[in-house]
Amino acid sequence: MSVPRSGEYVALGAARQAAWAATGKQPEWPRVIDSELEPTGDAGIGEFRERYGALRRRYEEQLR
Repeated sequence: MSVPRSGEYVALGAARQAAWAATGKQPEWPRVIDSELEPTGDAGIGEFRERYGALRRRYEEQLR
């Protein structure tokens, strides 16, 4: 997973749209990546699925 450099992404998006509207073509601004992360093992996915499943079952029981 790529981690982009932190920045003012809302402002950059607005500037990109303004440049696109003004020139008629989308600008090609470089994207700077600060680091690359590799997921390790489960990364909490199993626990998330268990909790989500339990919550969903409770919700569905309430709808009956």
